[in-house]
Amino acid sequence: MFRFPVLIVATLSWGALAFGAVYGWAYAPLLVNCAVLGVVGLVSRRRPAASIGAPLALALAAAGLVVVFQLLPLPRAALQRVSPSADALLRNYSFAYAKGLDAGAPIDVDALADVESSGDTSHPLSIEPQLTVVSVLFFVSLGVLLAGSVRVLTRHDIQTIVHGVIVLSVVVAFTGLVDRPTFNGKIYGFWQPRFVSSPFGPFANYNHFAGWMLMAIPLAIGCLCARVRRAAREVGPTWRDRLVWLASPKANQALLVAAATLVMALSLFLTRSRSGMTGFAVVVGVLGWLMLRHQAGGAHRFVVMGYLVVLAGLSIGWTGATVVFDRFSAVRGSNLASRIGVWQDTLAVIKDFPIAGTGLNTFGIAMSFYQRHDLNLGRYLQAHNDYLQLASEGGLLLAVPAIAALVLFARAVRQRFSDRHSDPTMYWLRVGAVTGLAAIALQEMVDFSLQIPGNAVLFTVLCAIALSGHTDRRVIDAHGQRHRWA
Repeated sequence: MFRFPVLIVATLSWGALAFGAVYGWAYAPLLVNCAVLGVVGLVSRRRPAASIGAPLALALAAAGLVVVFQLLPLPRAALQRVSPSADALLRNYSFAYAKGLDAGAPIDVDALADVESSGDTSHPLSIEPQLTVVSVLFFVSLGVLLAGSVRVLTRHDIQTIVHGVIVLSVVVAFTGLVDRPTFNGKIYGFWQPRFVSSPFGPFANYNHFAGWMLMAIPLAIGCLCARVRRAAREVGPTWRDRLVWLASPKANQALLVAAATLVMALSLFLTRSRSGMTGFAVVVGVLGWLMLRHQAGGAHRFVVMGYLVVLAGLSIGWTGATVVFDRFSAVRGSNLASRIGVWQDTLAVIKDFPIAGTGLNTFGIAMSFYQRHDLNLGRYLQAHNDYLQLASEGGLLLAVPAIAALVLFARAVRQRFSDRHSDPTMYWLRVGAVTGLAAIALQEMVDFSLQIPGNAVLFTVLCAIALSGHTDRRVIDAHGQRHRWA
């Protein structure tokens, strides 16, 4: 029997444990697997659970077409009209492009036809097309995975994926916790990252590890809330009923989820990632507020809220309150100045490439010409703000469909929450997924965790869970017959 959710978890495992899949030998099979799973989901004869919807699909397709448009060779005249700064940059960057120019002279408007007929001076909008091609492959693979997953995932499948993510995240957490006492600067004790980095667990940077946990922890808490909500319906009102339930397998499973979440939170704080700890505070605040509103019964609210307080307290206490305070105090120093510097340089790129950008995945190349800050630290490869970086690489042509896709995604998720077929279990799993998406979106304002392929796949899976359709175990078909499902 085909086990779609098991293969999803296996794909996530490869993406996380293979150093975040940042190397070609790791992300190539990851993308192939994502694309294959997505296609299988789309062509499956299984009754569709839901779909991402035509408007969202069109917005994503439009964003993809913009990136493809960045790869189309344009004559120099057209390139100058669409992106004048690209022409100026390419003269100094591309030897082949500069060689095709007539002694580097500026183009004569009266001789546009002659220039357009010259094949030697054509070039795509992307200043480095090979890098943009890699981004296209990522976009297509993850987009197909999203569409295929939403189409076939049932309630049972989603529960399987959530449990798999929890187990995987505990493994990821332990790789960081166990490695700290004997840390020698190498991942797993033997792998030397290609670039200068600050490894934690299987990731080459502790912020990227924190990014994974910011998505996984809310999902685990959502799973715990679903189990507590189920217990509120099944367990009697007396203390004897509750004590009997504590000895049941369901209670043991809930305690395992609670313990797993604690391990994940401890590992997140031990990274000392400011963006990670800030995101965790947002997660606890949002989920705590939702629990107060939707958990049934005062006793169950007390249990869940008490657990969140203990979770935050133990995480801070284990790391050390002084250590946490010192990390945030250091924001006023050189680290913040470095972030502001790269953002200012990124804004300069956006100013010069407002329409079509420099090409997706070309930020590092653009910084060879635009970096003015922290030159002693080497060239910036990322903007440490994915929103600014996306604007610099894609311009308005990519920003418009991207914003449209975000709005349509939010609308679709809202419709899922208002679905009358929704049950408490799926409600809390969806809450966990959406909270994880919000947490990583917050971190992306100061970092680039979603540029790590392993994190990007987990992000896609969370989107699929958030968009999953109705979850009633009995559904009515077009002929009015009731069937078992999920």
